[in-house]
Amino acid sequence: MFNSGTASKVKHLSPKEVPKETACKGPEIIETLKPVTIKEGQPAVFKCRISGSPAPLGKWFRGDTLIKQSRYFRMSVEKDVYSLRISEAFPEDKGVYKCVAANSAGTVSTSANLIVIAPEVVEVAPSLSPLADLTVPKGSPARFVTSISGVPTPQITWYKGGTIIKASRKFQMAQDAGSCSLVIRQTCPEDQGIYTCKATNASGQAETSARLTV
Repeated sequence: MFNSGTASKVKHLSPKEVPKETACKGPEIIETLKPVTIKEGQPAVFKCRISGSPAPLGKWFRGDTLIKQSRYFRMSVEKDVYSLRISEAFPEDKGVYKCVAANSAGTVSTSANLIVIAPEVVEVAPSLSPLADLTVPKGSPARFVTSISGVPTPQITWYKGGTIIKASRKFQMAQDAGSCSLVIRQTCPEDQGIYTCKATNASGQAETSARLTV
């Protein structure tokens, strides 16, 4: 039963004693992203420091495109350090990368450029192995073959005397990484003469010649 003679004690808190929720603090950039320059195929890492309460949620962008976690792009947060790691960077990955951090009190962003340097190509002048003279019966095929080398891959041109030979049903030319050839499918006396293979690239040229006797 209710006892009217007993007064319940209720403590009334003064405004100063009312518990306050933890104050929100908008994100603040402590350390911005720095530009990154790496060689093609190497990993690239972007890092920045952003404080705030509650801890801001970070998102990463390449230009205006949101980056999603994958085997190539790894995003992480440790305390107030936000990181993006690109496992292998290639020329198509270059551009501006941006970290956007937001909480209920605001949003901040920081960005920096990624530069990917293609490996240096050491150019090498062409070289050709000597062509061998050929003697074939009339009406039979003749095949000239030479080994080639050079960086970048040389362009091959064949000549009979001083005239360029164009690919046709009679004259067939082939080239792969290590050799090139000229095939005359059906020879006749008019095909006799000196045949020359010329290799050319940005670093120079080389040539080799041989005689065809029908």
